[in-house]
Amino acid sequence: MKKQLTAILALLMIASCFAACGDTTDPSVPAEGTGSAAPAETTAPAEIPLDQITRENAVLKLPDVDFAGETINILHPGERVYAQDVVGDAAGDIVDIAVYERNLAIEELLNVKLNPIVFDENTQKTADHLASVVLAAEDVYDLASTHQAYTVKYLSEGYFHNFIDDKYIDWEKPWWNLTYMQEMVVGNDSIYFLSGDISLMRMKSLGCIYYNKEIYEQLYGDPDALYDTVFDGKWTFDLFAQMTRDAYADLNGDGKINDGDRFGAFTNNSKSLEHFLYAMGVTCTTRDGDGIPVLSMNTERTVAASEKLLEFYHSNDGVKDTTDSTFSDVNTDFANGEILFAPTWFRHADEFRDMKQDYGIINRPKFDENDIYRTLVHDGTTVFCAPVTTQKTDVIGAVCEAIGFYNYKDVTPSYYEVALKVKYARDEQTSQMLDLISQTAYTDFGYVYSLLCSGLTTYRDMVTSNSQFASWYAKKEKIIEKGLNTVIDLYRENAESYG
Repeated sequence: MKKQLTAILALLMIASCFAACGDTTDPSVPAEGTGSAAPAETTAPAEIPLDQITRENAVLKLPDVDFAGETINILHPGERVYAQDVVGDAAGDIVDIAVYERNLAIEELLNVKLNPIVFDENTQKTADHLASVVLAAEDVYDLASTHQAYTVKYLSEGYFHNFIDDKYIDWEKPWWNLTYMQEMVVGNDSIYFLSGDISLMRMKSLGCIYYNKEIYEQLYGDPDALYDTVFDGKWTFDLFAQMTRDAYADLNGDGKINDGDRFGAFTNNSKSLEHFLYAMGVTCTTRDGDGIPVLSMNTERTVAASEKLLEFYHSNDGVKDTTDSTFSDVNTDFANGEILFAPTWFRHADEFRDMKQDYGIINRPKFDENDIYRTLVHDGTTVFCAPVTTQKTDVIGAVCEAIGFYNYKDVTPSYYEVALKVKYARDEQTSQMLDLISQTAYTDFGYVYSLLCSGLTTYRDMVTSNSQFASWYAKKEKIIEKGLNTVIDLYRENAESYG
């Protein structure tokens, strides 16, 4: 398996239509019925070529196994947006129903009992709790769905099971985002954190921009023209910044920029700003010829993109600083028609369902018209992992493969096709736009391990302090380099000791 992994990666990068999202099919095919999980087909009359697998013809090729009613304890945060990765509801919405029926199908197929467990609502406390249980050598959880950034920082402690050679997981299948998982490791001998369709939160964590169509129409005319701007490759950060500035209006007439005015966009220094930089082609790390992550921050692109972002955050009159507010607060301002653009993530679509004014969804702007679109997967996404203390490594591999398969067939389409494109979205062009956002999603090693790489590689510190990149980087380079090398060394040192 280890020797074949590099070849598999190359094949996936060529064949996959969703290089960063783990999808190799057109996701525009609607889910049938209510998203109910159909019985898994474990055999097929003929092998389906990798690049021809779709959500309709995908087959779960697990052997005929019976785990004799084994209970699988699954830790997850209690907050609903995260809990939906694990827990469904037969009386809930279409996504809840799909998750609920997926769990029933897996329990019947494998003869297991899935036992979701909440330690705390908070994602960080949940990840810390998982680490403390492993440190105490307690066999409490068999699987965990936890916050990416707060979980991967414990890699250095050797707390996680290595899935690389799991006999039940088929990494070639489109429900696995192998490209993303390999970006989270050094070398080809380990996969500790599972991503792909197994994590519904991955889809919810894609950066996007909601825009108020009524405000847009007042300023520019046809509100759907903004979609054409994106599809024509002309949606750039400069254009976004200018539209933000143009949208400002002193509605309360007091001659001051304050609450009661109309704004073009809101900013938040503690979350989401890196989505703008990554969309403009900025990264923390890239890979050298041996596949080792190296810093890629100090580039002409980073300098130019940082200048654009600093000017936007600190000198654009159309920007409302909401750093001291919650996303729910500013999303309410947007829903009330006070802001043209709401730069957030897919997960916030639910907050706009009752919005009286019409809205659209577009991607984050690129650097210039000659560039390509990119979408960062936020580090608040969930990853699935297994503590090394579990004694059920054979069972959890089969469970994870089944979760990935059923999500690919039923749960992801329920969320992507129905919740976002039909239930939440207000126009047909949104379908094409969401496909574009999903197809261009990615991450890099430095961003994934930001908390171990000094916590500075998200660029938030630079924007918060309003520092020019050159001077900021000169002060931070050594500590960032040291943090990155520490993570890489930990991978090398523990390569043989991890199970």
